[in-house]
Amino acid sequence: MPESDRTPKVTARQCPACGLAFDPTIKFCPEDGSRLSEEVRLTGEIRSISNTVPPAVGSGDSGSRLKGRPNDAPRSPTGNDNTKTLPADPASYGRTGEPSIPTANLPKPIAVSAADSMIGAIINDQYEIMSVIGHGGMSIVYKARHLMMKRLVAVKTLLPHLVLHPLSLERFRQEAEAASNLAHPNIITIYDFGFTSEGQPFLVMDYLQGTSLSALIRRDRYLPVERACHIFKQIADALGHAHSHGVIHRDLKPSNILLVEKGDDPYYVQIVDFGIAKLLPREDHEYVSLTQTGELFGSPLYMSPEQCKGGKLDAKSDIYSLGCLMYETLCGKPPIDGDATLDILYKHINEIPEPLSNHGVKVPRKLETMVFKCLAKSPSQRYRSMEQVRDQLLDMIHERKSTFFDKLFNAWTLFLLRRKPRSNRDKAFVLVETAMLLVLFTLATTVGLLEWRAAESPASKQAISWVEDEPEQPQPPSSQDFVESTNLDVGYRQFNSHELSPEQSLQLIDKYMKFGQELMSNKCFDMASDAYGKALKVSRDFNGLRAFKTFFAWAHYADALSSKRDPNAPAVYREMLTEIMRHSGIDDWYMCELFKKEGDSYYVLGQWAQAANSYSQSLRYFNAGASAYQELGKDRESDSHFDPNDDAVVLDTTLMRSRLGDCYSILAEQPGVDTKQMLTTAENLYFRSLNSWRKLRGDFSGDEMVTIYRLAHVQARLGHTSSARTFYKEALDHCIKIYGAKNVYTGLLLRDYADFLWHSNSWLEALYYRVWSLTILASAK
Repeated sequence: MPESDRTPKVTARQCPACGLAFDPTIKFCPEDGSRLSEEVRLTGEIRSISNTVPPAVGSGDSGSRLKGRPNDAPRSPTGNDNTKTLPADPASYGRTGEPSIPTANLPKPIAVSAADSMIGAIINDQYEIMSVIGHGGMSIVYKARHLMMKRLVAVKTLLPHLVLHPLSLERFRQEAEAASNLAHPNIITIYDFGFTSEGQPFLVMDYLQGTSLSALIRRDRYLPVERACHIFKQIADALGHAHSHGVIHRDLKPSNILLVEKGDDPYYVQIVDFGIAKLLPREDHEYVSLTQTGELFGSPLYMSPEQCKGGKLDAKSDIYSLGCLMYETLCGKPPIDGDATLDILYKHINEIPEPLSNHGVKVPRKLETMVFKCLAKSPSQRYRSMEQVRDQLLDMIHERKSTFFDKLFNAWTLFLLRRKPRSNRDKAFVLVETAMLLVLFTLATTVGLLEWRAAESPASKQAISWVEDEPEQPQPPSSQDFVESTNLDVGYRQFNSHELSPEQSLQLIDKYMKFGQELMSNKCFDMASDAYGKALKVSRDFNGLRAFKTFFAWAHYADALSSKRDPNAPAVYREMLTEIMRHSGIDDWYMCELFKKEGDSYYVLGQWAQAANSYSQSLRYFNAGASAYQELGKDRESDSHFDPNDDAVVLDTTLMRSRLGDCYSILAEQPGVDTKQMLTTAENLYFRSLNSWRKLRGDFSGDEMVTIYRLAHVQARLGHTSSARTFYKEALDHCIKIYGAKNVYTGLLLRDYADFLWHSNSWLEALYYRVWSLTILASAK
């Protein structure tokens, strides 16, 4: 330090972290990056920053030489000194065209003429310096080329003013030792370490082209949950590897996470800058402590409470920093912020971050619970290790829908984690809280038992369906049916061998059709479809494909297949429709009915898109027939057109419209569709069906209840919470009046209503209805 810098009483700026004083032109501490205080009068030593390379220290690799431009290199053509302002983000090396933005916890960019003077130099006879990439609070990073291997590398050197500082040199050396001992695909590789002939230490690492996580957050504000979890998993896995080798990072932040493209993964993580990494105590390794009591290193926005206090650190400090990084990645803002460094440190120790939802983002509750568990003030409340964090993230990525008990547990855990550290006066309520916890535990155990019993009950696997869709139980044929079938089969074989007369052939068709009708009325669907199929075969061969009897047998054969939910039923309907549509003059009502039956066959098989197409065709023919009926006026009675106001016609059309609403509601869940448009269409269909059911069946009919229930479900998915709640309550009232309070339908409706209330944050009400539904379903047969 020159004598001119020592004065009895001067004006200077002081660092609140390390206590050192600096020239008033400097705003950030070059030692730890803290913002310096306002100008103060003090007596003591003032430190200044030299912009030139200091003399060689005479230690290090004596065989290393620095080749390149001499110190008296010519100035730039503009006449200014050969200086350059460098970006403040040290993780920005390898990025192109992306200057970093200085933040409150990073040193302000400074003009470093020594950085430019290194360009063109050859270090250690191996690395040719090509350009400056960036700099941080302790170092400068250059782009360089390995002369022998013709490979691009990144060379990191200590800032000139820190070369004479023993602790800075030791930290730099320790970074090389810590990082070089780590072999993980998500940690940047250190290849070489040494000193230039001028005594300036350097280390050589991978040259990567990518984007830092901080730049990605600045660009997109926040990351989607799936992408963020993919990044978090890689970070946790890499840090778990570092911790297992006795190394903690101590400066984990978004700017130290570089995202590069590797294979099919555009967000492959590379963790950089172990510049203040500390070796953990190990039996087989001695380490040098580089911090004194109360000395702080790291970025204030991401420092753990114990790090803010200058206490002893371990792997759980990195877990806290990871929680800060996860919080900022998911919502775009750090969990703790402030106007001054001391303010930020105080908040890390004493204040709880806001919920993620307060920042306008939607994050799964389990993931938010993980973030706040990492951010726990006490290390004992955090995860035990980075491996546990990684495993939890993997479960989060691959997990299916959470059970009600899981949701309750996550909500309670998040509530506990978001509580402020307990003060002495809070301890008076420990007994009350313990009692509440026991009550909740008992309740949770009861609910869990009911949940298990309900899950084992067949009733919980049923669905609330339309009255006409309630499944019919097929019945076995009687002995008389087998006798009749055997007798008819004799005639069928005679027909195939051309032994029957025309009159006998026609009689055989009629007998098969009559026998099929009897079997359908007795719910013997298998034998009925066989009878109708043989009637169709005889009529095709005898009467021809276009005969009325053939089409009559064809339609009944398709109906029998649909009744037993045969997957071939839609194909039979489609074959018949294709043949019919080849002719003109087909009655609209007949086409409407056939398309409806085809849609029903698709509907019972769960082929929703095909069912929606068939139902839409049927409604088109229905509307055409209704328009024709209106145009006939007084001649309607003498015409064969159907009456659209007939109760039977209205019943069929209303049921078809209701099922079409189901198809659109289910199709809205598939990817690649306009969900809102699908749900809005379903909503309109249900509203029209509701009016029709009330006219046909009167109040409190089963179909009316189902329509109101489906409307409530659609309203909830559209985000219309208030109207959804109203429809759910109305449907529940109707269900109890029609089926009773202990009916399976009542239990199923209560279960869905409880799920809706839970997602609407009405947790106590949801718990009440959930227990009610489980009680019904668990005892149902």
